[in-house]
Amino acid sequence: MSKNVAISECIVIGAGLAGLTMAATLSDSGINVILIDAISFKTLLKDTTDRRTTALSIATKNLFENIGVWDAKKCDATPISDIHVCREGSKSYIHYDHREIGDSPFGYIVGNHALRSELYKKIKQSKNITILEDTKLISLEQDYESVTVHLSNNQTITAKLLIAADGRHSTCRELAGIECHQWAYSQKTITGIISHEHPHNEVALEYFSPAGPFALLPMSDNRMSFVYCDTKDKIDFYAQDCHQTYLKERLEERCKDFLGHIEFVNKPQAFPLSLMEAQTLFRNRVVLIGESAHVMHPIAGQGFNVSVRDIAVLIQLMKEQKALGLDMGSITVLEQYSRWRKFDITQLLAVTDSLVKLFSTDYLLLNLFQDFGFETVTKINPLRHFFMKDAMGMTGKLPHLLQSNPY
Repeated sequence: MSKNVAISECIVIGAGLAGLTMAATLSDSGINVILIDAISFKTLLKDTTDRRTTALSIATKNLFENIGVWDAKKCDATPISDIHVCREGSKSYIHYDHREIGDSPFGYIVGNHALRSELYKKIKQSKNITILEDTKLISLEQDYESVTVHLSNNQTITAKLLIAADGRHSTCRELAGIECHQWAYSQKTITGIISHEHPHNEVALEYFSPAGPFALLPMSDNRMSFVYCDTKDKIDFYAQDCHQTYLKERLEERCKDFLGHIEFVNKPQAFPLSLMEAQTLFRNRVVLIGESAHVMHPIAGQGFNVSVRDIAVLIQLMKEQKALGLDMGSITVLEQYSRWRKFDITQLLAVTDSLVKLFSTDYLLLNLFQDFGFETVTKINPLRHFFMKDAMGMTGKLPHLLQSNPY
């Protein structure tokens, strides 16, 4: 065999948060994996321009805890203890208090850069992960028993399974011939971190308006992350350096009574918003996870948590198959993965898209309907408690790694 040909149990393409989590979890499960990314890890880890934060449900936190990654301080994690949901121009609101259903918070807000660093440390310490950086996927071949990838470094790798974690513009998805449904929203979002005068008391705020949703998420050291959605023209205007004052004024209109005087901690960043769903989650021995499989509006803050559910389900099925001495990349495993995940993904895409459309209106009857919904959830405890547990990621059939005591 040529020295440029390698064999592994599994290949992961993409070293974003989903790919790093996938590789770390595979390693923790005793599965040999080659992790490939087009960018060098030195660049990824030194790049502090990603000022985004990620909302982790309790179920997602459980996975990180179960694989030995979770350290709240190192991950710059702040708990979400209460959530307030309200609508512009209405006195109706919903208050979710974690104490109604237990001691755990709803989840945590973490800095993307801090979480990425912790995952990388885990991966570097692993003996069964090989990292190929500055390496692009050029082509792939599949047969009944394996998948083979050809890389930009002239190396060829054969494995039982290729896991695509290379994002919404996935090369793996394209090379595997998996099509997707997608469209862009008329909204864009701008996000950043603010410091503020009054303590946030671990309260998250979600504020709906016809222009788009606005969220404030608690962070350490009297800071909050904001996610502000509006029309493309307005967000493009606010994103310009010379117009930051106007953005600050707009944010203060929304949160001054809650937080007092605010200041930007970093330069806000603007991003387009879109929806995407792959038509199938696998083809032959290529399987999709994370944003290679689905992209949703951030209105519910569940994007990464859905990706982690992909990971936890796929890992469980692969481990069960390996324990029996069977093929981890077989059609049996991938069909089970698809059946388990497809409904959850499709349901969340539909719910987030419907919420965007429902609240992006000033139509009187729809506004009354929204207020009725808020009041109903407030008054009916079992319904409110269900939504609270759902936000924590603790509803439905949970794979082992998302549970606090997995085995």
